[in-house]
Amino acid sequence: MRLLNAHLSLLKAELAVTGREIGLIVGLIVVALSLGLLMVSLIYTGTWLFVGEWWFGSLGWGVLHGTLFTVAIIMPIGLNLAGGWVGAWGRGLLTGAVVTVLLALLFGSNVVRNAAVAAGEQLEVSIALEPAVLPTIVGLIAGALIVGLVLFIVGLRGGGAFRLLAAGVLLGGVIGMILGSVLFDLAGAVAVALTFGLVAWIAFTILLASRRGFDPAARYDPLVPRESIAALNGTKAFLAKQWERQRRKVMGR
Repeated sequence: MRLLNAHLSLLKAELAVTGREIGLIVGLIVVALSLGLLMVSLIYTGTWLFVGEWWFGSLGWGVLHGTLFTVAIIMPIGLNLAGGWVGAWGRGLLTGAVVTVLLALLFGSNVVRNAAVAAGEQLEVSIALEPAVLPTIVGLIAGALIVGLVLFIVGLRGGGAFRLLAAGVLLGGVIGMILGSVLFDLAGAVAVALTFGLVAWIAFTILLASRRGFDPAARYDPLVPRESIAALNGTKAFLAKQWERQRRKVMGR
């Protein structure tokens, strides 16, 4: 017993040392992983801030674009988990790219601003408003009418015409007001266009996925081990039959 107790005491002492070392190793691994994740987050966030300041002259653009881009990147994961159509994300990306390019050209050319100023000068004589406000009003009305009409025609073909008309009037009014009020330089035009493009990417992805619908059952049904369950039920039935037969034999004796 003294010899056994000596062995047990030695084992306990060694296990205590091993436990302390394992705890130290695990702690060091956790610290290293935490610092690594912090570094990745710092690089990711810092890159967006640097690009926003470098390209567009403001850290705010980096925060806005980085947030919208991160939401857009998360969306296919959410669609997959919800049983939605992941292909909507790719089509939304294409739509967002087209919107970005078209709006960048439109904003950068300042053609709407120049036209709104010219129209405001013509209306200055007949409308008693501040001359500086007239281009904004002209842009708002023109944008609401044009975008609202376009979306209304689209809605007549695909459904929800009046809903799209209301959305078009609101969206077109905002865009027209911006275009009629602001004189863009190249960096500002690209920054604003990129913002609308990212929003369009997210919005069209949600719209297309919602039209296709979500089916979580189809997404998670393949994860159910149906063959194993069927085999288990078969084995259970076989054992029950064998038990019943053996019980009858025993009772028969």
